[in-house]
Amino acid sequence: MKGVIIMKENIKIGMIQMKVLSDIFSTEIRQENVKYACLQISNLLEANENVDIVVLPEEFYAGAGYGPISLQDDYELIKETVFSEFSQIAKRYHVNIAGALSTKFDSNSFRGNNIGFVINRNGELVGIQERFHQTANEKPYSYSGKEYNVFELDLGKIALMIGVDSFYPEVARNFVLKGAEIIINPILAPGNTENTGEIFPNNLYKYCAITRALENQVFTVMVNGVGEFAHVEMDLFGESLVAGPIGLVEKLGFEEDYKVISIHVSDLAASNKNMAIMNLRNSDICKVVN
Repeated sequence: MKGVIIMKENIKIGMIQMKVLSDIFSTEIRQENVKYACLQISNLLEANENVDIVVLPEEFYAGAGYGPISLQDDYELIKETVFSEFSQIAKRYHVNIAGALSTKFDSNSFRGNNIGFVINRNGELVGIQERFHQTANEKPYSYSGKEYNVFELDLGKIALMIGVDSFYPEVARNFVLKGAEIIINPILAPGNTENTGEIFPNNLYKYCAITRALENQVFTVMVNGVGEFAHVEMDLFGESLVAGPIGLVEKLGFEEDYKVISIHVSDLAASNKNMAIMNLRNSDICKVVN
């Protein structure tokens, strides 16, 4: 269950809505994406002081593409080529870093999963969170996560809700019942700049992220990328956002953007004054089964 609030009074969140390169026939773009992510994180932190956490999109590493040549890299390689780079930045700027990418834990298997990661201000990998749901294209070579992890940082207790997991209310609710105060939702999603009713309209992700914040009285941070999606005509639509227990805090546009957003623990008291949704929850009826 939710415990004592440990959130800082004011938290500064850096959103890295970066352009992500995608190529289903080559893995060379992966290090280009990592190098570009490091550059944009550094640029944001040089321009803004006292940022608490920087958030990257889902699969900023391998990009948005499915295919046998773009299968996941081994976890040990990810630690060497990605996490080590972010660790140096985290220590240099004294900042937490979170994001998500795909990897495989078994080098003898072609099955992998998208994982969220958290690196603290000391450059330490605090932990990972495996994604629970896959799209139809991902299922043939993916497995599902089983455990809900909440990470206690100096800014508060955070959880990582990866990609399409935001569609399922049970995921966010489980994290909140385990104590999460901020849910970080890295995604890499195609959509439309207008609500045309096509598959994966951007409003689906946007409203899910906002709803998860409202119904659980927590903060959500959804960060998407921009660029081409290899298998559909729609592009990655951006529109990263921060939402809280009293609604939308701020939303970015459809273009590449890097911005620092502040959230305030006082919003929690304001939402409870209106209606203490979580405190009034009937746990006998509203049961969540792990």
